Amino acid sequence: MTLDALKQKWIELNLEGSNSTKDLESISKIMQVDVLRPMRDLIKSASPQDKRSVGMQVGELEKSILAEFKEKQLNIKNIEERQFLTDDRIDITLPIENVDKIKNLHPTTRGFREIYKLLSSLGYHYKQSSLIETDFYNFEALNFSKSHPARSMHDTFFVAPVDNLQERRVLRTHTSSTQIHIMQQLDDKQKKQLYSGSHSLKIFAPGATFRNESDSTHSPMFNQVEGLVLGVDINLYSLKLAVKQFIHGFFQNDDIKFRFRASYFPFTSPSFEVDINATPKDGSWNFDIEDNWFEILGMGMVHPNVIKNAGLDPEKVKGFAFGMGIERLMMIKYNITDIRELFRPSQNFNGNFGSYPVNLDRRKRCRS
Repeated sequence: MTLDALKQKWIELNLEGSNSTKDLESISKIMQVDVLRPMRDLIKSASPQDKRSVGMQVGELEKSILAEFKEKQLNIKNIEERQFLTDDRIDITLPIENVDKIKNLHPTTRGFREIYKLLSSLGYHYKQSSLIETDFYNFEALNFSKSHPARSMHDTFFVAPVDNLQERRVLRTHTSSTQIHIMQQLDDKQKKQLYSGSHSLKIFAPGATFRNESDSTHSPMFNQVEGLVLGVDINLYSLKLAVKQFIHGFFQNDDIKFRFRASYFPFTSPSFEVDINATPKDGSWNFDIEDNWFEILGMGMVHPNVIKNAGLDPEKVKGFAFGMGIERLMMIKYNITDIRELFRPSQNFNGNFGSYPVNLDRRKRCRS
């Protein structure tokens, strides 16, 4: 078959008449088998002296055919995308179906709101900071040593470097980095008030954190709440009282027993972990069983190096900090055994907490 005959065969495929991705898929298969492949065979069958000229003619025609096909493919894609956006519009003024099932929030959202309400009532002020931190804010300022395992690739998600940023950046591994930002933001007047005892700092900072781990009790992304209190008369008694208020308030049970266990965190000294006396029973939690302890949060007195790294004088001001996982608290409160369930779009799981997706019929068109 000659090159002109193959060109005519391509024209007969009627590319211009196609108007859908499905049409183009059919044309593409025929084009490969009946046009492009025979064209390449012409080069193989050409005599040595004609191979160069035949190859050039085949190359030009193939380039033209593929360009024409790609242009048509792009046009149809754009048309179909516009049509999809038009057809898929939802009229938000339509009544919501199954509204009787939309009773409660997802457990994590509920946890955020409960903690926000509780800590606000205790005098804490809501603060936020960036999800992407520099090595200084996430590690160095918080007294992590250069050789600390958290700084290794297998524990932390590092962000690809940017040309004008020399310091490496990470997806924050904890909300503790907020401490440094908040202390650095204090002006001279606020520092003077803090040192004199006429003013104290009391904040909480909830938000997403990221660690390279995943199993039934750990997630690569999870939410934490950081609490920080600074003042001249802050001590371990202040910390114990704050933790007691939080535990009793969150679980709405003043009889819950809790204990401090000595632990280690680079950014606090002394450091503790807090356990509550509780065990799961019949889909809920029993707080009366002796010697059955469950860890819920970490805490401690802010390390003097952290206060110094944030630009304050550790000789003039003291503080305590605590941190907890929101999903972990909700797992305890609602007896959830696998943290991954909190991140899956499962209607069966969400339905256990009265959380159902809004069921809008996507076929309904937006009113004109």
